[in-house]
Amino acid sequence: AGIGKTFLVSFLKMQAAARNAQVVDFTCTNLARTTPLWAWRELFSQFPDSNDDALKLELDSPGASRPESQKLNQSNELSESRKFQLFTDVVTKLRAHSIDGTLVVIIDDLQWADSISQQLFAFVASQIEHDSIVLAAGVRTSDSNASPNTNAVLSELGRLATYTRIEPRPLTSVEAHQIIESQ
Repeated sequence: AGIGKTFLVSFLKMQAAARNAQVVDFTCTNLARTTPLWAWRELFSQFPDSNDDALKLELDSPGASRPESQKLNQSNELSESRKFQLFTDVVTKLRAHSIDGTLVVIIDDLQWADSISQQLFAFVASQIEHDSIVLAAGVRTSDSNASPNTNAVLSELGRLATYTRIEPRPLTSVEAHQIIESQ
């Protein structure tokens, strides 16, 4: 388990780097759901200008000094207007980073990302059809610890014309051994 999906994600990363694409990647863990937008914050921290980045990927705490319409509601969800603004800001920033060439954004184990990060992934995918941005995720759909939002996000992605899903078949023990030996 894990070798086929992870191997494909690693292969994509290596191939993109070999073609001089800018690659940012993050592997979620079971802990990723505990901090909203953790995956995206980690991705954006990899950009050369991350310290100067005006894009704020912070969720407001209920006591934050923001207009009431932009505060988190009781279920720790963003208001729809704040979420749309955040999502469009992320797309704008990704486009800016892809101006000089192809940008490859990879999130492995997306099933462990928090719901807002998964929704952001689907939104970005829906907006970059004509950009030089490749958005990829490794997702284990059979993971019992997966975010409950994962299947909804994958369904949404499946509606996109630019979406391609690769489902690796399980590796034999010989294939797994060969991959391990090659590392």
